[in-house]
Amino acid sequence: MKLRMLTHLGGTHDGEPWPLPGGIVEMAMPTEADVLVRTGQAEIVREAKPKPVIETAEKAPPENAAKRTAKPQPRRKAVK
Repeated sequence: MKLRMLTHLGGTHDGEPWPLPGGIVEMAMPTEADVLVRTGQAEIVREAKPKPVIETAEKAPPENAAKRTAKPQPRRKAVK
């Protein structure tokens, strides 16, 4: 179980110094992780599930679609 540390603990965990606040630690024993979470010293890191990739095909315009011209069309005069 991965935990994000919220406080700094002295000493070591599995022979390594505890990470600073914001650091991630991997806990092998759920009971040890539970104590850290319940006492407010760490929070569980939720693994984000990868979003499925949705592939879309590029749609070509129809052959009979109007083509844009480089020259703008003249505006109509207002009718009074």
